[in-house]
Amino acid sequence: MAWLAPMTAVANEPFAASQFNTYVRDNLMHLKTLADSTEAYAEDNRAWSRIGSVSVSFSDQDAHTQTVPFGFTFPSAPRVFLNIRNASAAAARWDARADVLDVDSFRLFVYSNQAGSTSSWPGVTVDWLAVYRP
Repeated sequence: MAWLAPMTAVANEPFAASQFNTYVRDNLMHLKTLADSTEAYAEDNRAWSRIGSVSVSFSDQDAHTQTVPFGFTFPSAPRVFLNIRNASAAAARWDARADVLDVDSFRLFVYSNQAGSTSSWPGVTVDWLAVYRP
């Protein structure tokens, strides 16, 4: 059933049952179908996102990994985007990536992008965004 442009009412013209069914009932049914399919789209996990942050601590390393749970199980591994929130000197010239992805977690990999440089992170926050789209 497709949307039909509603008729324009004219003063003193009767509004027949067939017109009501076509322009009101059928269009409401069309809108209900769209609402149901949108709800089903969200309920069957075809489109999900999760956000979070993790505190990262280590001493005198040039790379560090730790597993981060999503707190949710995706239908398959999502894409993960990361941001090192802290602007301290400890996190300067460091990068982050998710190098092992699973349906319920990812492995955070932070590393120095300057060869031979080590650092200590006392609870540096790394934000993450996980996006699943089929």
